[in-house]
Amino acid sequence: MPAPMIGIPGGSGMQTQAIIQQLIEIDRQPLKRLEEDNKRNQVRIQAWEELRNRTRNFANLSRDLYSFSGPFTIRTIVSSDPGAITGSTSPNVEQVSQNIKVLQL
Repeated sequence: MPAPMIGIPGGSGMQTQAIIQQLIEIDRQPLKRLEEDNKRNQVRIQAWEELRNRTRNFANLSRDLYSFSGPFTIRTIVSSDPGAITGSTSPNVEQVSQNIKVLQL
């Protein structure tokens, strides 16, 4: 909105309207600077949030890989008599329990 016309008696031809517009523009500079800073900070916040989300997703995926149920765990055979039986299986085999009764040696 343009500033209202102000007539100063005896102004000797000064361009008061132009001077007022310049003063208003100078007065608005700090506000404009703050608005620009705010926009830059919003972009930075969004970038940090994106990084946080991707890092969290990566951590969740890697946790699944190296957990006890992950594909790299080694499954072993457990016996009440440690010398009776030994062995291991591949990581993708389901964990089950079996009772084996030995009838004769």
